[in-house]
Amino acid sequence: MPKRETVHWPLLWQNLRQGWTSKGGRVVQVGDAAHTTVPASISGGTLAIEDVVTLAACLQLACSGGAPGGAPLGARIYNILRYQRVSCVQKMSYVNSENLGPVDMDEVLKKVADLLEVIGIR
Repeated sequence: MPKRETVHWPLLWQNLRQGWTSKGGRVVQVGDAAHTTVPASISGGTLAIEDVVTLAACLQLACSGGAPGGAPLGARIYNILRYQRVSCVQKMSYVNSENLGPVDMDEVLKKVADLLEVIGIR
């Protein structure tokens, strides 16, 4: 990509995968590795933090007191608890993006060029 160029990269819908935990419960995905949202939702970082806090709580509860299932059970419970919330946030992020309407990239590029000129970069 040439320097000082803007690329219009359209965002596409991706169905949310239901499983973020390996079959044995030893590998767990969190954040964008498990689920993505459009940038306009401003939810990616929040969801990642919620993921790790929920995972930590599930692992602590599943591993305390010799509960049967241990860490693999905690990982599966994390997946179940997070799926519904994340699927709602993901869907709403796309709905909100559609409600905002299409972006006129020519207008965006003009505003960026004007701003760069004002601050003396171009």
